[in-house]
Amino acid sequence: MHQEEFKKLLEKEAKFWAHFNEDALKKGIPHWLDLQNAKPIKRRPYNPFNDSRIEQIIRGDIKEEFLQSAKAIAGRNKKALDFGCGMGWLSLELSRQGFDVDGFDLAERSIEIAKKYSKKMQQKINYEVADLNNHKFKENFYDVVAIWDVLHHLVDPETVLKRLKKSLKPNGKILILDHLGFDPKNEKTVKMLLNTLPAKVSHLIYRLKRKLKLEKNNEDQIIEDAPFEHCSESKILPAIKKILPNAEIKERLPIAIHLAHHHETPEFLTEMIWKFVKNIDNKMLKNGAKGEYVSVIWTKHIK
Repeated sequence: MHQEEFKKLLEKEAKFWAHFNEDALKKGIPHWLDLQNAKPIKRRPYNPFNDSRIEQIIRGDIKEEFLQSAKAIAGRNKKALDFGCGMGWLSLELSRQGFDVDGFDLAERSIEIAKKYSKKMQQKINYEVADLNNHKFKENFYDVVAIWDVLHHLVDPETVLKRLKKSLKPNGKILILDHLGFDPKNEKTVKMLLNTLPAKVSHLIYRLKRKLKLEKNNEDQIIEDAPFEHCSESKILPAIKKILPNAEIKERLPIAIHLAHHHETPEFLTEMIWKFVKNIDNKMLKNGAKGEYVSVIWTKHIK
């Protein structure tokens, strides 16, 4: 790919996420801006991540693991890097823990929003716009490098992980949550739940329209508008195992995220249904199902 073409695709990606975030802000405080003050956002087309309740039920335990792992690092003047920070929810949480935080993201508008909101919350965070594929970081500088749902957007996650590893101090930690892709072997369980769980009438109509090809699949539209979405899923786990040996690796969420993108529950049943789905997810993992996501905690031990 020529450099000019690559630059245009990056601009298109940044524009998509800027619009996505701007639209969310018109409806309230999304959880990817402020985890502690978020409220469910109602907007179309349906996206489960607009609902902070669903996010908390499905991925809240992983977020808590990350934050507790970061908090356990001893010392003063601790520094953290939020790599691909978006509007800054994770930067904000790390800052609240007492870290000096640098947040880097491709989308200029997201960085502008993050700066304004962190100031409102009286948290001093250094946010910068950066091409995450190529940005070089200070070596031996950070106590924590947090990478939440970012690597699958990058062209070469292995090279990026090498740079981030070098930026870490001795005994520092790299924390990763990312998308590996849905395992088709789990599709049978998803279909069973789609056919049995209660759904909003409006969502049943939407699914019928999609089946009849009267309405475009929202996931297809995201991939069209955000060209780097899912571009390197197959590279992520091999890169992690190669660059971060002896990391604590856990596969996560075999079906919950995939199901959430295809199923909208009646309002009064939201929490009950997604807690039920989360329990199924955990049982599937225990029985050896492949996770759609992976979480990683790696400590830079010095021999």
